[in-house]
Amino acid sequence: MTCIIGLIKEGVGYIAGDMCVSYGDSEKITTTSKVFNNNGVLIGCCGSLRVINCINNGMSLKSIVTTAEDVEDLAFGFVEELIRVGLKYKFIKSNDGELELPGNSDILLIWDSKIVMVGSDLSYIVLKDPYAAIGMPDHAEGMLAANYKKDPIKNISLAMEMAAKSNSGVSKEHTVLSEEQLYESY
Repeated sequence: MTCIIGLIKEGVGYIAGDMCVSYGDSEKITTTSKVFNNNGVLIGCCGSLRVINCINNGMSLKSIVTTAEDVEDLAFGFVEELIRVGLKYKFIKSNDGELELPGNSDILLIWDSKIVMVGSDLSYIVLKDPYAAIGMPDHAEGMLAANYKKDPIKNISLAMEMAAKSNSGVSKEHTVLSEEQLYESY
């Protein structure tokens, strides 16, 4: 499994993903990032590597970003594009007529300093809280809340470290992106 963290601090969005990948009983540190920037939308995905690869390489949000009036429009457009790409690359499956992402995949989006959670059932919610964690978030959200006044990179690193201590499928090594710039792996 994995941990994806989203944080909004002083009007800037940050997203982070750990670098652990599980294959059956083995776990590996990977160079494949689980977080990326697609035309100004920060995206983090947990669950299926196939979903991560297809979102990162098969989706363009340029037209959605340029026409979205607000974060709700962006989230709706993202899900519609995800369905289009998912059907094209055959990673979205039907469960009794309902479309869903494989492997309990969940997605965090950050755009315009707002966090959106997209579930494996392709539903979405816009969060009021300035932080969120998906995947194996045990204790990560508590750390984000407790350390909210700290530097955002330090806060994210502390939260990821706590998630890694709580879950063997999460590594403390992680990549952080912000709406302003790319940060190195930690």
